[in-house]
Amino acid sequence: MRSPTTGRAAGRIDLVLASSSTEKYFGLEIQAVYFSGKGMGADFEALAEDSGELPPAPSAIRRPDWRSSSAKRLMPQLQIKAPTLRRWGTKLAVSVDRNFFADLGGPSNNPVRDLDEGDIIWLIPNISGEYQLERFHWEVLSLEDSCDKLLSAKTVKRSEFEDALRAKLQRSGLSARMLRLAGRRLGLGTLRLGTRVRRGLGKPPSRLLRRGRPGGPSALGR
Repeated sequence: MRSPTTGRAAGRIDLVLASSSTEKYFGLEIQAVYFSGKGMGADFEALAEDSGELPPAPSAIRRPDWRSSSAKRLMPQLQIKAPTLRRWGTKLAVSVDRNFFADLGGPSNNPVRDLDEGDIIWLIPNISGEYQLERFHWEVLSLEDSCDKLLSAKTVKRSEFEDALRAKLQRSGLSARMLRLAGRRLGLGTLRLGTRVRRGLGKPPSRLLRRGRPGGPSALGR
């Protein structure tokens, strides 16, 4: 792909596997998994300095962010690149790890392995006990079926959504009543989230409050 404004390359394929004898080629996209939580710089530094047989324990709790890695990141890449390669008469392969693929629903009930029956070749490796990559699964899917797999989500019922919304509104109303009560007891009038309150000459507390005034919100204790 090329940018229409700058003319520079945009949306490059990660790898191109080509044969010099047959001049055939395939694109290969490799998608890692993002993590939600504290940055991992300190963990990599500890890993580089560690000489033990086992890696050091993580310094914080994190979780894999499957949604950002699949529907938000990988799917747009496939929607851009797969149609172009399809017009050129070739395929796009995608490689993700076993746990990532499992979160997307795992292997199909009847995997297709005919390259003429789809647009995208899914390549799923596994990590052995010796930390070596080994073949686990592969199958061929159309672009449309691949996007359905990447979404891996179902629409909630309207009643379920409205019940959750109603509960959040009730909790918000309770918080507002607690703030009004706290404001009256402290003699600060009506408090709202956002205003900084100082106690004596010490540092401001971690909780921020705001007092409503006719002229707009103002910080207290300045």
